This record gives sequence, C-alpha cells and structure tokens, in this order.
Amino acid sequence: SITSLRMPLEKAGLGGWIIRTGQSLLFRDLDEEIERLPVKPVLVGERPRSWMGVPLKVGDKVIGVISMQSYQPGTFDEHSLHLLEALASHLAIAFENAKLFRRLEALEAGK
Repeated sequence: SITSLRMPLEKAGLGGWIIRTGQSLLFRDLDEEIERLPVKPVLVGERPRSWMGVPLKVGDKVIGVISMQSYQPGTFDEHSLHLLEALASHLAIAFENAKLFRRLEALEAGK
C-alpha cells in the first residue's frame, strides 16, 4: 500500500534528509548499515531491510521524495537507484506541469 506522510522536515527521517540535501540514498541492508544512516529513520510499521529514496526535483528545487522499501535484504542496487532517479525526474516534471495547469485554469476561471 502507498502511505503519504506529512511532518516537519527536521523530524522526517531519511525523506527529510533527502529533501534538505537533494541527494539520493540507497541501503541494501538496514540491519547491517544502521550506523551509516545520516539521520534516524521514521518507521511506519515494521522496519524494512532494503530502502532507497530519491528527490523529486524541478531544476534545483526539491518538491518531494519518492522511496521504495523491501523487507528482504539486498532487494535494491545501484541499477535500481538509477531507475528510480529516472522515474523521479519524469514524475517531478509531471507534477510541476499539473500545478501550472491548475494555475492556468484558475486564471481562466477568474476572467
């Protein structure tokens, strides 16, 4: 299932770190890499073993994060991360276009 969360960036764990830094993260096995985490993760349910997250960027501005997790270690690798980064770039453009379209519709409605 897809979970959407809203919280202050300083309390948003790995996703908040990605938004603040604009950098992607990949962990093949969180149990083994727990000391390497840049911040304490925010857990919703059981802790995953594999995790990756990438920023949604429009230009240099981060507008969100997309992440994937698995309860199996070693699920994701560098190739998986590059695919998610490519998807994120397309999603960010689509979100920005939708936002601009809504603004245009609002302007048209105000005439």
